[in-house]
Amino acid sequence: MSQPTPYERLGIGMDASFEEIQAAKKHLQSSSGGDQRTIDDAEAAYDSILMDRLKMRQEGKIAVPEGIRFPEKSVQTMSLPKLAPPKVVSDKLGDLVEMPTGRNLAIGAGVATVLAASAALPDANNDGLPLLLALSAGYTLFTLKVKSNKLGRAFAITSLGLVGSIVLILAVISVAGLSVDNMLAGKVYALGAIFTLWLVGSFLK
Repeated sequence: MSQPTPYERLGIGMDASFEEIQAAKKHLQSSSGGDQRTIDDAEAAYDSILMDRLKMRQEGKIAVPEGIRFPEKSVQTMSLPKLAPPKVVSDKLGDLVEMPTGRNLAIGAGVATVLAASAALPDANNDGLPLLLALSAGYTLFTLKVKSNKLGRAFAITSLGLVGSIVLILAVISVAGLSVDNMLAGKVYALGAIFTLWLVGSFLK
């Protein structure tokens, strides 16, 4: 008794389409009840049919879909890693500096002008300057906190602006060899600090 052909083992005709061959194999394997021998036999018959179809295609007898899997061509496909989008190196200056809107710039300039005018009044004494500096620093701290929502960063930038302005004014006076009395020096420091804090609050974030 002759052995059943691969087509007979799958229960299909020799003119079956590729889809019908696949469906027959899957049906036979799913209805095998987990019998490994039946599963392996269905797989072997399937591969044998595909080999036969490949040979026929090479001889120009049939056209086989490009998506068909041939046993001798079943090369494991390498899965390429998904490439993450390139990380754009952040512009540190751009992370720190911003161009304020006209409204915010005007509000900040208005506050700085009022404070500077109060410090520059001829009859103003140095006793009120710490309060003006505190108001200027407080407004700058509030502005930076609103922009970045980071209180620590806002406090650090405000402190650096305040200290930096005083150090810069001291350096200018020292280099220029100016002689400034205590009353005038206090006003100069206050005006410089107020102006610097306005710049910090307006253009930094």
